[in-house]
Amino acid sequence: MNENDMLVNMINDHCKIENLLDNLEVNIDKEFREFEKSFIIFKNKLEKHIFIEEKVIFSLYNPKNVSEGYKMLPELIKQHNYMLNTINNFSKFIFNKKKIEGFMNLKIF
Repeated sequence: MNENDMLVNMINDHCKIENLLDNLEVNIDKEFREFEKSFIIFKNKLEKHIFIEEKVIFSLYNPKNVSEGYKMLPELIKQHNYMLNTINNFSKFIFNKKKIEGFMNLKIF
């Protein structure tokens, strides 16, 4: 897989995640079970995406100019950590059948 293929796959995956987040937003005021199902699908897809993205970057990505090519890495890791921590915190609300406040903050990333 070349660098362009990886980029296209990651962009497509980002679009899928955005669609799942949109679906989550639509279901927030519906029956809790519907929202819970949407959340679990979103959470699983996001965790899988982050794992694959980091795996690709750390094992397959090989930029010609390393300092330029990896310049985005600290920000990417910061965003991934924020998203993972946030959805893990949201999972606690879901487990306790409480409504999540502020989940749309994930859209800023």
